[in-house]
Amino acid sequence: PALPIAPAPRRDMITFRCSLGDTRASSVRTMAQDLGLPLRTLLLGVHFQTLAGDLVSSVASKRPNVTGYVANIRPDMTGADEALGMFLNALPIVCPDDDLSNIGRWMQKLAEVEADFLANRFMPLPDVLFHAGGNPVFETAFNFVHFHNYRTGLGQDMNLIQNVDVFERTDFPFLAQFGVDPKSDEIELLLVSNRPEDTKDRVKKFTQHYLDVID
Repeated sequence: PALPIAPAPRRDMITFRCSLGDTRASSVRTMAQDLGLPLRTLLLGVHFQTLAGDLVSSVASKRPNVTGYVANIRPDMTGADEALGMFLNALPIVCPDDDLSNIGRWMQKLAEVEADFLANRFMPLPDVLFHAGGNPVFETAFNFVHFHNYRTGLGQDMNLIQNVDVFERTDFPFLAQFGVDPKSDEIELLLVSNRPEDTKDRVKKFTQHYLDVID
């Protein structure tokens, strides 16, 4: 079957960003440490739980238990760290279940799902779409950005970085991106919407729902 032609992103793509703040950032880091999980996995869990909520469920109305996951696919080989390129791939990942009666156990299940996903992260998205009959396989996407190599490479010279400003454009209908500032270690949430029905105020409300889930 012919693959669908994605609609062009809206020219007035809506973005809204906010800091988690010291209290929330400390809370998610502590929980991740207590569970023995990467911060990325915990924030993926926040993303899934937010999509399951009444306020944001319309964003992923067809498949709220599936989201796109932006994965690093830089080759694991000598010299790959010097290669130029983005080395990113976005593939669907499925939420393990909706039983949140034990958050710790649910997060461990999610970590297992994520590990299986990452083992197959090199599969081209067009192949996934082909096997799905040409139908879109996710309506939302999750990304986690942590440029920790800057901190490792600069060491005591981190003061050379005066400011970090992320400029995001995407063809995903809806993207939730968490990022860690390499200088301040602050955690930031950025939401990007290409959906014609969304407004700045609506996306701002989505942001608050993510924060409520963390709380």
